[in-house]
Amino acid sequence: MALLDIASKKVLFYAQSPMAHSAEMLPGGKIAVALSTHSKGNSLELYDSRKNAQYLFKDSLYSGHGVVWNERLQRLFALGFDELRLYRLADGNSAKPVLVLEKAGNCPAKGA
Repeated sequence: MALLDIASKKVLFYAQSPMAHSAEMLPGGKIAVALSTHSKGNSLELYDSRKNAQYLFKDSLYSGHGVVWNERLQRLFALGFDELRLYRLADGNSAKPVLVLEKAGNCPAKGA
């Protein structure tokens, strides 16, 4: 996974995130990534864009496919194979930020 400056073609951030399907910028330069089916995937990872290749937080998420930050709600939506989750970013400016799971629900169709 990489964050690129399109104009300069400079790599701003990189990490080895097997089967990364979606990434989203969060406040404070954090990056949330949904990883799909892989022995080191099936998860939601949180990175600091100023620290390459080192995740700060990880939660299991089977067949992670999507992450979207909602600015108005200040919440992250994460989509897995058959589940939609809502997270809050806690301690975002600290060395140990975490994503706190607030709600989870089943999707009407698996893998859709």
